[in-house]
Amino acid sequence: MEQIYHVGNCPVCRSYGRMEIIYNFPSGKCSVICEECELEFDTVSDYINNRNGHRIFLKSGEKAIARTAFPKEIKNSEWYGLVTEKF
Repeated sequence: MEQIYHVGNCPVCRSYGRMEIIYNFPSGKCSVICEECELEFDTVSDYINNRNGHRIFLKSGEKAIARTAFPKEIKNSEWYGLVTEKF
């Protein structure tokens, strides 16, 4: 069973969306994505300062470029110190 780690609420959705830590295949790094509006931040600084948020839209048939991050990946990332809850 996979665990999902959150770092707080989305700065755009506020209380509606929680920010989930994900692992991006292209960069080989963790980032966060809102469960509600799918806004993504690549760095802790961007998330805290609510800048450079972006959304990734896949075309039909394209493979996902991210997945839920594993605990080991999170511990080795800059996001580890911001974890507020895990499921």
